[in-house]
Amino acid sequence: MNKNKFDICLIIHGCPASADRIIPKKDRWMNWLETELKILGYKAYALDMPTPWNPIYSKWKSEFEKYPITENSVLVGHSCGAAFLVRYLLESGKKVKKLVLVAPVKIPETENDTRKGLYEFSFKTKSY
Repeated sequence: MNKNKFDICLIIHGCPASADRIIPKKDRWMNWLETELKILGYKAYALDMPTPWNPIYSKWKSEFEKYPITENSVLVGHSCGAAFLVRYLLESGKKVKKLVLVAPVKIPETENDTRKGLYEFSFKTKSY
């Protein structure tokens, strides 16, 4: 087995400030990456998460779990999508082949930041 091969690549976008600031699919690098990976013969999906301008972790998790995630999966998260993936992996205990974080964000911009549900989680550390 080629060590560079993987079963599936799931690509998660970030969170625009409002619904009218969503970038069209044809202009998103996530969709370009999905297309390029498919040309190479991989299963790849640039997901459209629910209400990205007002993300709710449980709804994103429900959408994300529609896809098989194994130890041979690659996950790519952009901006608050990166925070979602880190939280998901920490809470689920799942292991993946590779986690790629592109411009990750975990700090709410304001007290009323609607993305707080993706950002507010803690990292548990282990003593070795």
